[in-house]
This record gives sequence, C-alpha cells and structure tokens, in this order.
Amino acid sequence: TSKKAASIWLGRDTTRAITYSRLVERPVNFPEVFVLPSPSGAARSYWDIAPWQALADWVSNTAAS
Repeated sequence: TSKKAASIWLGRDTTRAITYSRLVERPVNFPEVFVLPSPSGAARSYWDIAPWQALADWVSNTAAS
C-alpha cells in the first residue's frame, strides 16, 4: 500500500508517474497488482477510497466469472 514500494518494485526513481490504481505494467504471468493509498492515520492526507473501491470491484467481478 505505497507508491514508494511500487516505484522500487518497478525500478523507478520517482513515484510521480505512479498512480493509485491497478498496474497494467507487470511481468508476464504475474498476479494482478494494485497500488493503494496507505490506510495508516499517518498517511491520511493521501487517503482516497477510489483505488480501494476499484480493487473491491475487480475482486467482485473476478470472483463472479
């Protein structure tokens, strides 16, 4: 649940180009990856329910298929 962790995993020097969302860019045959804002109170200024809702919708749609 951090853009910093995603930037390290993706080998990026900055987090600016990374959005809170499902990553399209990932290795072949690798599970889906979502970058989500931290639920920590210390990160409340970055909190947004939308990426979490997108994950819930994706899980719900995937489970239904």
